[in-house]
Amino acid sequence: MTRDRMARRRLSRFALLVVACGSLLAVASPAGASVTHPLGNFTINVYAGVEVRTDAVVVNAAIDMAEIPTVQAKPRIDRNADGTNSASELDAFGSTRCQELASGMGVKFDGRTAPLSIESSRVTIAAGLAGLSTTRVDCRFRSPLSMTDGRHRVEVALSSVADHVGWHEITIAGDGTTITSSNVAATSISRGLTSYPTARLHAPLDERTAAADVRPGGPRLDQSGGGPAQSKANLSAIPGVDDATRSFAGLVAHQHLTLWILFTGVAIAIFLGSLHALAPGHGKTVMAAYLLGREGTPRQALALCAVVTLTHTAGVLVLGTVLTVTTVLAPERLYPLLGTISGLLVASIGVTLLLRVRRHRAARGDRLIVAEIHDHRHSDPDHSHSDGHPHGAGTHTHATLD
Repeated sequence: MTRDRMARRRLSRFALLVVACGSLLAVASPAGASVTHPLGNFTINVYAGVEVRTDAVVVNAAIDMAEIPTVQAKPRIDRNADGTNSASELDAFGSTRCQELASGMGVKFDGRTAPLSIESSRVTIAAGLAGLSTTRVDCRFRSPLSMTDGRHRVEVALSSVADHVGWHEITIAGDGTTITSSNVAATSISRGLTSYPTARLHAPLDERTAAADVRPGGPRLDQSGGGPAQSKANLSAIPGVDDATRSFAGLVAHQHLTLWILFTGVAIAIFLGSLHALAPGHGKTVMAAYLLGREGTPRQALALCAVVTLTHTAGVLVLGTVLTVTTVLAPERLYPLLGTISGLLVASIGVTLLLRVRRHRAARGDRLIVAEIHDHRHSDPDHSHSDGHPHGAGTHTHATLD
């Protein structure tokens, strides 16, 4: 078989793998096509914007909770378990979360601890992935002080988020004062957790401590922003996908299912699932490498896709069940462990495939050498081998065990 034919065969197998997996996952994962939080649906992201004034240190903080932490926090928000979040429940939850953040936020002025009091708190619930929600908590803290002439030192630590996986950012700016030196920026590159920079998603900002030298005198900060903007972290990267997901959720939740609603729901599910299947993940690259390395058959491709579909769906169901019945699960502790295990599995598969290909090539090379020696045509009508037996004109083959 020529190299061109082999390349075409491998390309056709890869195409079959993608189509088969896409079709199966389209049915198994209709609700997962929407783009999740850019940093992952398990993250809790924290921002602290420190404003140093001559009479106080003001901290505008924000907590951006993705889908899974929001599900875990639901019993704390909906205290009466009636399925709705009243204004009083949101206020109580916001106040509690701000108190927890303040208890682990250390602010020092000239080496002395500056106790923080809560000036305000606000909770915003926004739409997230697959019909779930995300939660944002905005807190404003104040610590009074009396700044004299000369240079002063401000230090901030976010010890309460030490175990949280996500974006951690601190900024320090002067308001009527001048920052002479600082190890953090004066403005937020995430706009206070409302617009995460794409270039930093692979390496989220991780600032847990900050310090700055400040002296009195300087321009005042512009306070006309009207408060923090609503987070844009959950907008889909594919226009229309979020609307289609909500339409699908509304259809399948319909109390009186008709034949038209059933077929429409299936069509939307296939569309959303196909987009989901084409997105990164599900081990498609690893499976394709395995199939190409083994020169697998279409039946093997379908079997692999079925396994991925079952494990993917089972994983989602197990996670959903665990999150529904308990709040003990800590994604920030579980995720690094799962990432390490996944990396080791992928590495082991790669090493196995590499060794298998090398053995296959070595064996194929041995067979070609044997074939060149023992499968030959004779142009000399009369010749003899070293064993002394003659041969006439024609073609013959020596049988050899490889």
